[in-house]
Amino acid sequence: MRALLLHSALALAAIAATPAFAADLTIDDFTTGHYRSPQYKSGWAVHAPEQSGAMLGGFRDTYLDLCQPALPGDCASRNPFNVNVSYLIAPTQDKALAAFVQNAGYEAPPRVEIHYGEGPGGMSENLGGGSTRRLRLSFNSLSQPLNFNVLMYTGAGRGQDGCNVLEINHPFVLELPFSEFTMANGGFNPAAITDITLIFQSGSAIGSVEFGLTKVEVSDTAVGGAIHCGPIG
Repeated sequence: MRALLLHSALALAAIAATPAFAADLTIDDFTTGHYRSPQYKSGWAVHAPEQSGAMLGGFRDTYLDLCQPALPGDCASRNPFNVNVSYLIAPTQDKALAAFVQNAGYEAPPRVEIHYGEGPGGMSENLGGGSTRRLRLSFNSLSQPLNFNVLMYTGAGRGQDGCNVLEINHPFVLELPFSEFTMANGGFNPAAITDITLIFQSGSAIGSVEFGLTKVEVSDTAVGGAIHCGPIG
């Protein structure tokens, strides 16, 4: 894993100026399936009500892991000041942008997972494309270092990639080429995706990581200025 930064305003301008490509396919732009979580001070794999809408497979499942009250000392260690953690999936007040937004208090390091493929009837989606096919995540900003991982499944086969990203106070893009995923159990087939799991964890000793994720998509074409996670290792 490597800590990475978007290097300049010129790189940001390159992202903004890049046109949409015909091969792009949106997994989720958070314009549907809106949800506001409770304020959590503890929780072990808390599952939100399943959200439905225009996202890949028609359903989105979200989980939060903060600390386990039944485990002695776990919450005192992982949330020492007993502060609140929450997330929401919603548009801005002017409806100009929608996002998955995570909020976390001081020294609270939640793990949040977003799953596509757990809905009724499961999922089998064709995300295949060219040899340069990649997963792309667009963020509005990031307050603290973030540890990001993605798992893509075809049945029991899976691939994984991810990286650590330092705080960035403006929009940025993260890209993970399918060819760089670490494979297990035979790997995944982009033409038959049964589950996608996005995992977000604090990469900072003080926790309190907050971010806005505005879009998840796949494309055959790299965006100029995007952060390239690279293979795990």
